[in-house]
Amino acid sequence: MTLIVLLFLWIRLVEQLRWEWTFNPQYGYGWAVPCLCLYLAFRRIRASDPQSQPAPQPAGTWFLAVAALLYAPIRLVQQANPEWRLVSWTLAFEVIAMTLLLAGQWRAPVKRLLKTRILFPLLFFLLAVPWPTLMESPVIRWLTGANAAATVEVLNLAAIPAIQHGNLVEVRTGIVAIDPACSGIRSFQAALMLAVFFGEVYSLTALRRVICVMAALALTFGFNLIRTTVLCWVAATKGPAAIAAWHDPAGIAILAACFLCLWYLASANRPRASCRGRREEAPVSNGFLRNIKALRTSWRPIPFKLAAALAGWLLVVEVGAECWYRAHENPRTTAPLSWTVEFPKAQPAFQELFLNADARRVLRYDQARSAAWDEGANLKWQAIFLRWNPGRLAAHMAKSHIPEVCLTAAGAQLTRQIGPRQLDIGGLALPFKCYAFTQGASQVHVLYCLAEDRHGSLNTKGATGYRGRLQAVVDGRRNGGQRSLELAVWGIDDDAQADQALLAQARNLIRLQPQPSS
Repeated sequence: MTLIVLLFLWIRLVEQLRWEWTFNPQYGYGWAVPCLCLYLAFRRIRASDPQSQPAPQPAGTWFLAVAALLYAPIRLVQQANPEWRLVSWTLAFEVIAMTLLLAGQWRAPVKRLLKTRILFPLLFFLLAVPWPTLMESPVIRWLTGANAAATVEVLNLAAIPAIQHGNLVEVRTGIVAIDPACSGIRSFQAALMLAVFFGEVYSLTALRRVICVMAALALTFGFNLIRTTVLCWVAATKGPAAIAAWHDPAGIAILAACFLCLWYLASANRPRASCRGRREEAPVSNGFLRNIKALRTSWRPIPFKLAAALAGWLLVVEVGAECWYRAHENPRTTAPLSWTVEFPKAQPAFQELFLNADARRVLRYDQARSAAWDEGANLKWQAIFLRWNPGRLAAHMAKSHIPEVCLTAAGAQLTRQIGPRQLDIGGLALPFKCYAFTQGASQVHVLYCLAEDRHGSLNTKGATGYRGRLQAVVDGRRNGGQRSLELAVWGIDDDAQADQALLAQARNLIRLQPQPSS
């Protein structure tokens, strides 16, 4: 019964993380981490001496009860905010703590807990949890800017004229964008995981493990600099269109090269055979029996009745959470309203725009409309309307398309942000934010509106900030469809005047759509 509970908890955690592992290439390596955790756990148990290890202590009932109770609010918040990375981290710590409790390790002293055989493999799993956005975004911006600056320096030293414009590199044939995928963050995170893994496999000292991690950062930056330099050289000699044939092979090549370098570095710094300790000098003849004995002494499950009670509680939490959200998902309880945009096709120089294949692959939207047009006084406008149908994927994809990520990736520099505020249209309040960016010598102001709808019914309470996310739990909102409008204007220097023009234009574009009642 204890194994069933543990299996359920880990499946729930992997199910929470699989969306990032699948749809965010930055965390694609996460699929390999659970297998590596199992290998490290079995390796530690196999290498330990059962005779010298104290028997694990039974878990304290009170600690187990507290951990079990915490699962209920985590599960409720998770269903309303599946893309919230704080939920992923909270759930990961919850599952790790429950694993230690169910393995009978909680009442052990702190010094003994730090030597617990399964503690390191469990903590190793945290490398597959997506970084908090407040930590990830600055790192990506720094890596992207540093990579672009270093690439320009290398190109100029190689007698290839290049100019940096934010995250853009201008060569004689055109512009090369250094987007987040080219920042090196993807290879750095994978290399960080490999550095920690190799440090454990080769039993490196703490100092040498730190050196491996620092080497991972240096190697990924260096190899990624070579990659972007090669891509810019290709663009300068054959044109920007030729980059597509080189982009993915170059990325795979630097990841493979980084893997081999870290592997060599860790193996070259492993302890000598005479210093590896007694546990590796044990006779091989009784290896199988030692493995079985180590597994038995490392596992002392909680009593069956307590495990059954815990399984029953988890079942109650799952059923209760499902009933809570289903009770609030009755279409009759929501107003049958929706909204869309109507572009001003009569404006001068109006043209429909189409998102490229990369945007469709990354955003995975169900509907997209984009247009650009001009107005008097040298005003230029561009609007993008996206819609995701109800489902868990909608929240993940919609909240990854935000101006502070997309425009900075295109070389713009964020200078101001206000919001969230409410945009009232026909008695309907839509949440919006306003931004100001500098893009080369020009300035662009952006209004961004993201609203959630469910089954054709509009929900005007956007989940913005901690309060909004918790309010979504109280309101029983989950898996709602998403609609976003991104409106940009060029030609206005004053921030207040630009905000007023954006709000007026948004009111002209947005149209309410009554929907038939269910």
